[in-house]
Amino acid sequence: MASAPFITLRDFLSTRMRMSHIYQPLMIRTLLTHGGRASIRQIASMCLGKDVSQLEYYEEITKNMPGKVLARHGIVMRDGNAFHCSPTLPLSSPTRWTNCCACARRSWTNTWTGEVPLSSHIVALP
Repeated sequence: MASAPFITLRDFLSTRMRMSHIYQPLMIRTLLTHGGRASIRQIASMCLGKDVSQLEYYEEITKNMPGKVLARHGIVMRDGNAFHCSPTLPLSSPTRWTNCCACARRSWTNTWTGEVPLSSHIVALP
């Protein structure tokens, strides 16, 4: 038999929650998938990933800014609605890891001071 808190949440989700956007269920889902606790950043990231208008905005940025610049430098190639690495790039695991780390360092470096924040993130490769 389902517990009272389970029934209360299920009832809220199915009948009482009023929404003008998808933020409430995304927040609850993020909390549930993170063991009941998630940072504001984690919740915001989940919302951003599901916000179609923001996705469309960043699709345009991707095509027009880094996509064009990296294509001009021979790093990527565009193929319809996708980008892929240039065939000349080394994509073995060790070189991917090294270059992912270099990308992480560049994206974390303060543009104005050149300083790298003390905290770091681990990049997992597929």
